[in-house]
Amino acid sequence: MDPLAPIAPARPGVTPDFYSISSRQLHLSIILGVTYTIVTLLMCLRLYTSIFVVKKLYWDALFLVSSWALAGVFFLLIAQAFPAGFGRHIWDVNYQQLASYLDSITPLAIIYMWPLTCVKLSVLILYHQVDPEMVFRFCLCVAVFTVVPTLVYTGLFIDRCNPLKGDITCVNNIGFAQTGTSIMTDLFIIAMPIYMTMRLNMPTRKKLTVGALLTLSSACVVFPLIRTAYIQAFVDDPDVTWSQCTMATWTILEINVGVICNSLAMLKPFVRHHMPGLARRLFGGSKNSGATPATVQTSTAGR
Repeated sequence: MDPLAPIAPARPGVTPDFYSISSRQLHLSIILGVTYTIVTLLMCLRLYTSIFVVKKLYWDALFLVSSWALAGVFFLLIAQAFPAGFGRHIWDVNYQQLASYLDSITPLAIIYMWPLTCVKLSVLILYHQVDPEMVFRFCLCVAVFTVVPTLVYTGLFIDRCNPLKGDITCVNNIGFAQTGTSIMTDLFIIAMPIYMTMRLNMPTRKKLTVGALLTLSSACVVFPLIRTAYIQAFVDDPDVTWSQCTMATWTILEINVGVICNSLAMLKPFVRHHMPGLARRLFGGSKNSGATPATVQTSTAGR
């Protein structure tokens, strides 16, 4: 078999192109570049706020930085997969490129799960700082339900679900399973601030502000839902190299928006310190009310 032959026949009137940048690759690159630049800027502001304004660096920042770094690795792997046909139509990929394409699927599938996991762990640590008692009742359970499936899926991709062995079905099955567990943990994480804000010993307006900031830190639950629809379509789509790039676009948005929302939730002290006029319009109150959710002290009945 000719290694330079296309792996699928082209549509009538279409000439296979194995080397040009496709519109889907360009679209993905633009989204990746813009969102990751915003993520990096907000990450720097988040670290500046923690180190120089609040003067305390919490553990949630470590997981958020880890998510940012792992996302960077994921993006580099995507860029390396472009020459192998990732983001091109199936008829624009030859058999020689197919081997490299299949070889790239496993590291991409493994790496993309961990930035999302780190973002969720960062949010859970933030919640625990707001209400330490929750770590034993909710945060720990959600953290276990977040980390354990990720470890299991990672092991499956490394051992049993390797596209180079000719099994593509398991990739789709793990994709569905991972998306399902991701949606469940996202819903738990979004619902938890409702209970937490009810326990806060502060005026109603400040409770609403803290609740909104906490919810903002996990407001990317919509992206797994969208990605699920694309996974379902991908199962029946023979143009897999093209459709997988579409799923990667939503994955990138999910990762980056998660880090963006988490960072924004912690920038209230930055706004109060450098833009007090804007802070008064947004948050009201005095400088003493400028704490982030991580510095809010709670009180419960009977405590």
